[in-house]
Amino acid sequence: MVRGDTVLTRHRNDATGKILRLLGACSVFAIAANAGPAFAQAASPQVNAAVEDNASTDQDIVVTGIRQSVQASIAVKRQSNAIVDAITAEDIGKLPDQNIAETLQRISGVQVDRGGLGQQQFVGEGSGVTIRGIGQNRIEFNGTNIVGSSTGGGVALQDFNPEILASLTVTKSPSAKDIEGALGGVVNLISRKPLDLDSLFVAGRAEGIYYDQAEKMGYRASGVVSTKFANDTIGILIGASRYQYDRLTEEVDNGGYTTAFDLDGNGLATNNPATPTRYVNNVVAGQVTRMGIDGSIQWRPSPDFELNFDALYSKANLDQAASRYQILLGNSVSNAKIDANNTVVSGTFNNAIVRVTAYDEPIESEQAIFALYGKWTPGRFTVEGRASRSDSSRYTRLFVPLLVPKTGNTASLYYDTTSGSNLPTGALTTNFNTLNPNNYRLDTTVDNSDINENTGDDYRLDIGYDTGWNWIKTLRVGGRFEALSLKTDRYALNTAVGTLRTATPSLDRNGDGQIGYEEFTGLNITTISNYFNGRSGNLPREFLGGSVDPDVYADSVNLPVAPQDASGVRGVDEDTKAIYVQADLDGTLFGIDMRGNVGVRYVDTKRVSTGNAIVGTQVFPQRLKSNFTNWLPSINLTANLQSNLLLRFAAAKVVARPSLSDVAPGTRPNLVNLTATRGNPNLRPFTATQYDVSLEWYFDNASLISISGFYKDVGSFTSNTSYEEFIDLGPLSGIFLITVPENGENGTIKGFDANFQHVFSGLPEAFEGLGVGATYTFVDSKTPLNDPVTGKSDPLQGLSRHSVNLTAFIEQKWGNVRLTYNWRDKFLELRQPDTVGGNRYQAAYGQFDLSSQINLTEKTRLTFSAVNITKSAEKFFHTYEDRFRAYRVNDRRFYFGIASSF
Repeated sequence: MVRGDTVLTRHRNDATGKILRLLGACSVFAIAANAGPAFAQAASPQVNAAVEDNASTDQDIVVTGIRQSVQASIAVKRQSNAIVDAITAEDIGKLPDQNIAETLQRISGVQVDRGGLGQQQFVGEGSGVTIRGIGQNRIEFNGTNIVGSSTGGGVALQDFNPEILASLTVTKSPSAKDIEGALGGVVNLISRKPLDLDSLFVAGRAEGIYYDQAEKMGYRASGVVSTKFANDTIGILIGASRYQYDRLTEEVDNGGYTTAFDLDGNGLATNNPATPTRYVNNVVAGQVTRMGIDGSIQWRPSPDFELNFDALYSKANLDQAASRYQILLGNSVSNAKIDANNTVVSGTFNNAIVRVTAYDEPIESEQAIFALYGKWTPGRFTVEGRASRSDSSRYTRLFVPLLVPKTGNTASLYYDTTSGSNLPTGALTTNFNTLNPNNYRLDTTVDNSDINENTGDDYRLDIGYDTGWNWIKTLRVGGRFEALSLKTDRYALNTAVGTLRTATPSLDRNGDGQIGYEEFTGLNITTISNYFNGRSGNLPREFLGGSVDPDVYADSVNLPVAPQDASGVRGVDEDTKAIYVQADLDGTLFGIDMRGNVGVRYVDTKRVSTGNAIVGTQVFPQRLKSNFTNWLPSINLTANLQSNLLLRFAAAKVVARPSLSDVAPGTRPNLVNLTATRGNPNLRPFTATQYDVSLEWYFDNASLISISGFYKDVGSFTSNTSYEEFIDLGPLSGIFLITVPENGENGTIKGFDANFQHVFSGLPEAFEGLGVGATYTFVDSKTPLNDPVTGKSDPLQGLSRHSVNLTAFIEQKWGNVRLTYNWRDKFLELRQPDTVGGNRYQAAYGQFDLSSQINLTEKTRLTFSAVNITKSAEKFFHTYEDRFRAYRVNDRRFYFGIASSF
């Protein structure tokens, strides 16, 4: 049994150990490298992780500006043998955006996820991406598979420091040599390498950060030192960074819908209108702290041998507190107005229950990656080897005392979403002062914690032979073994006030049969004002919120320590073996130069899922085994129609294993929005046969026009299915919406993406260095699932049919300015049954960002960036766009400071 601080302390100690191990490994590697040729004979040959055959990059380019970044990114795309896009850093520590996910959205076919409803995460910041409408993608660091800290082993991109990266690549068409596991594509995060930099290179950046709703200053600082010695055969690079800032999000939501209310009083459960269940004012504030250390050592004693060691450690903390002023709506509704879509859009809800809450919900995650990687080219052979380990952990906690009005205090709410405002009307009528905390009593306390411990070990060996033949340039064979392990523990305590009063009668100091707010400590209730300031709408602008100190509160009310929850103890161990054979092609057909590759990959996956089945009060351990095999043929062809015009064709069979959390037994309830997720150990891997064609015109040095079409035939189509079920959680027992992943029938995904990049030349001096960029993506999906309300075919979850990214910049001797706009169409966020209002969608969203720099000297510059300039709102709805669910506004973000290198 644990209390939150015990777990946090353990994680902090682990963090210190990982940093020391990282630095120690760098030191040991450097000593071994200096040992000379004897070590070379014993080492495993490997290749630079930043340069893959299907996405070769020119790492000799040291990027110093936007134009060179565009040129380098275009060069990656042009030189690759597959359909690949890239973004290259404009300078040391300077990707185009402040966040990796938000940088990736500049690539055609990539859409960013900023966090949906009910997610305890860094809402408002880019956290993940879909590629061509698909979320089953691989994230790599220098070609090493990353096992993330989330419950399913997924990677939270916002946790990675973008300043350590030299470039990002997105591979959309796989080759047999590539690691399997992506339906949409593979994102490779490529760090800097010391032998690509000057003999001694030092760079640093210091910036202030201001989030306008939080109204607090933060900072970020980063630095990198790189050096070469031993006649430039050994290079060492060390980088470090730290961020700290405060953010605040305002959100109003109605808690979803129910069709259980019999508003017409006929006693029938059919055709009941979708009625809102709550009215909630949310103010979510948090301090974010991120730090990272990365190191790289290269040893290149001769042109035909190279050995690399890469290490990365990152840690992200979110110290988050939320005030959620909840008004629970009953089934007694006066003057209910029901629209044409059978939705209650206005009415007076009698017998409403006002709940005052203060949530403490910290998140702490860590990531460590170690990779040894080498390349040896004796004669016509090329031997590459890799051994890596990815280690991650995550701690989340939800601690909240719930207050309700004291006996005799009553309320009713007039609710209306038809006023024409984006915000719904929420007019509360009570017989008591809602702003006096002494009018409330303790009802329930929730204390839930989850601890994830995830690891992945990866070993690869690839051998290539330069044949000297016509057409078949190189023959490749190789193998890979990967062992993944995911472990999750949950600790849960949901305590009713009656339990506390029975255990400690003295808590009721005034003897009125209830524990009033004035009778305990650790919960600080205050008045929140200026809610959604500047936004129109008739809603409560002042209400009670606050903060809680879990330890002080627990001692005050004699709260027990949260015990382990058997339903949340689960794990998955997965071993994957793969072998492949591939031929790299280079020849001439009908006078047209062609290149590419063709091959096949065989994959064998063994999976063991463990967890517990709960029947009443009995716990039954479960251990379920699964085994899957897949043959994955692929072909990539590029035809040089002209010197600057390329036509590409690709076809492949691809497979992606489901999230590890999706296959582990057990149920995870979310007490904030009364939902839960449940694993499915019998879930089969996702499979698809995909076809791609791309036409690319490189009409100038930093200019490109391309259009790519794609079609994916998805087998065993997997989606999340939801249904209602009673979950016994003591005082918080009730009907929860359970979401379970299930295999279904086949579906299709098709569409195209277009890319235009151009830096103008020959313009008047005032406009010299002007450049523009635009991407557009259209994706359409057909799934075997039907909307439970309309009966129409459901789209793929997370897929926007249309998305656009526009960029304009000017770069001259004085510096540069760039303005970007990103927009994505509405998309299905979660499939849900009609009994809760149907599927949940996020409405279309667009955002303007600005960045600039002023060059003080050749090596030093002032920097400024503004994110979410227009402070766009995120909107959510159920089935119909006028069936309101939520309205959210995040901070406008500013970054300003100085950067230098020498």
